[in-house]
Amino acid sequence: MIFFTLKKLLTAILIPPGIFIISFFFISFFVKNKKIKIFSFGMAMLLYLLSITPVKDALITPLEHTYNQPKGFLNANAIVVLGGGYYKNGNLSGETVKRLLAGIYLSYKTKIPLILSGVDIKYLPKNTPIVKILDAIDIGNIYEDIKSKDTIQNAAQSYKICTRYINPQCSSIILVTSAYHMPRAKMLFDNFFKNVIPYPVDYKEDLRYNLRSFLPNMSDLENSTKAIREYLGIVYYFILLRVF
Repeated sequence: MIFFTLKKLLTAILIPPGIFIISFFFISFFVKNKKIKIFSFGMAMLLYLLSITPVKDALITPLEHTYNQPKGFLNANAIVVLGGGYYKNGNLSGETVKRLLAGIYLSYKTKIPLILSGVDIKYLPKNTPIVKILDAIDIGNIYEDIKSKDTIQNAAQSYKICTRYINPQCSSIILVTSAYHMPRAKMLFDNFFKNVIPYPVDYKEDLRYNLRSFLPNMSDLENSTKAIREYLGIVYYFILLRVF
């Protein structure tokens, strides 16, 4: 048990972001310049806090708890799945795959048409389970929007697809995206659709803590950064939509 703990501790120290945190701490203790000392110590503390699980949860949980997955019968003109990015080799990101799986399940269960906004299924590896499901199961019509670059474009393009190909009076959708992204996404989709039913997936909160939860790691740093970006995006679009 001791060796396991030491291994985890050394790993957390020697790989990013731990190595950068330690470096900033060393700089803050050994440099003489007071401004550099304060800056380095502040950066070390900021990096450390953003890289541990309790702080990540404190940032991301309010976003993820804004909307719950709806229960019971669901009805809408379309299901919209928002993409979560691609890798340069063409593979879909883990977030995109999780959202896509949820959307496929909902479309199969409800027989509601599926709009994939920012998701290009040609990038899915062949002969994988998700492709076989798409090929083998009649889940209704699937429409792809591969033009959108951000969430507001997702909303605009989804509205165009829905009114042009599904229902000219399209007013109600089920929106599928990661739970932390749902508040901003719904805020923007509300400007195009009268009724947006949130269906959050891909939860990132943990809320179970041990010693390892207080060791810095890249996963928590990434999720803390995503949460901060969402808060900034919400404020930006809140101001933009009211000014224009």
